[in-house]
Amino acid sequence: MKGYIEFRKITYDTLTNETNIIDKEQEITQNPNAYYAKRASVFYERVGEKTDTIKRINKTNYFMLKEIKRILDKNKTKYKIVLSPLYEQIKFNSNDLFILKSIFKNNIYDFSGKNYFTQKKINYYEASHYRPSVGDSILKIIYK
Repeated sequence: MKGYIEFRKITYDTLTNETNIIDKEQEITQNPNAYYAKRASVFYERVGEKTDTIKRINKTNYFMLKEIKRILDKNKTKYKIVLSPLYEQIKFNSNDLFILKSIFKNNIYDFSGKNYFTQKKINYYEASHYRPSVGDSILKIIYK
C-alpha cells in the first residue's frame, strides 16, 4: 500500500479490532478542505453511478463460492457479506450480484454504487478506504 495510502500512525484496538489512522483523522478534522484539495485527482467530481459491465464470476469462481458456502454451512457459521461503498460509485455487476444472492441468500449487503455513504468525500481517506464511522454505520445497518 506504500505510495497509495500514506499514513504514519495507526492505532489498533485488540478488543474491538478497530483501526484508526491517527494522522489522517487529525488532518481531515483540522482542515477537510485542504485534505481533499491535496488529493483532488483521487476525489474527482463524479457524474453519477456507473455499473460494472464486466461479469467477474466465471465457472471457477462459481465453484469456489459454492465451496465457501458449503464450508460455512458445515460449520454452522453466521456470516454477512458486504459489497463495499467505494468513492467511484461503481455499482456491482447485476449478474454477479444475482449469483452471489443465489448462493448466499440474505447474507449479501450491497453498498456499491451511488448511496448515502458514497455521496460525501469526507467519508473516505482515498477512493477505496472509508473512515471508521462508515464501517460503524454499515455494521449497525446489517446487524439491526
